[in-house]
Amino acid sequence: MHPLPGVGRNLHDRPRINLVHSSRRLVPTPRANHGEVIGLLRGCPDLAGPDLQIIFIDIPLPNPVAAVPNGFTVGISPRLPVSRGSLRISSADPFAPPVLDPGYFTEATDIEVVLAGIEAAREIAGSAALAAWGVTEVAPGLDVTDEALLGDYARRNFGSYRHPVGTCAMGEDESSVVNSELRVHGLAGLRIADGSVIPAIPSANTNATVYAIAERAWDLLRRSWQ
Repeated sequence: MHPLPGVGRNLHDRPRINLVHSSRRLVPTPRANHGEVIGLLRGCPDLAGPDLQIIFIDIPLPNPVAAVPNGFTVGISPRLPVSRGSLRISSADPFAPPVLDPGYFTEATDIEVVLAGIEAAREIAGSAALAAWGVTEVAPGLDVTDEALLGDYARRNFGSYRHPVGTCAMGEDESSVVNSELRVHGLAGLRIADGSVIPAIPSANTNATVYAIAERAWDLLRRSWQ
């Protein structure tokens, strides 16, 4: 047994909350991945960089209010979630499923960022540029304005943005799992090269960062072989 208390801790992922809209104008048939338009915003103007993403999805996603035959969705996601969860093994059996606790919205800050995103999304949907589309917010609906109710909607109606990171965080303190060369602390011949080594999620989608980690791992291995 090799004790590394940081393994499985520091799990963080981005939730995405969907505001579903109907439209009188026919939304064109999607040609790509449904999410071609993305905006990065500051939920608070004093921040050094964006902490909020708005993504325009060209289909009306299923929602808890009403079916929408024609429309679109505005997704809202915190870029720098503060909430933390965990991933633990449940048994010595390697085929037993792990215990996953994403810990979404355990910190109020993440809800506050979502509320800022809802405000921005509603401003865009109600703008003159979209007036000809005849846009109506179906879920949660423009009649829902109370912050507590909007926060409750967010907590009940979200999905993973599929950007989990952090459970084998890079660093040199007692909670870290790998060092700057991706080597597992205290174990020879073992490296980790995936999103789990990211100690704090960057303010961007994670695919490019994981590509960079993989390239770095290859470079480190190449040098060791030489």
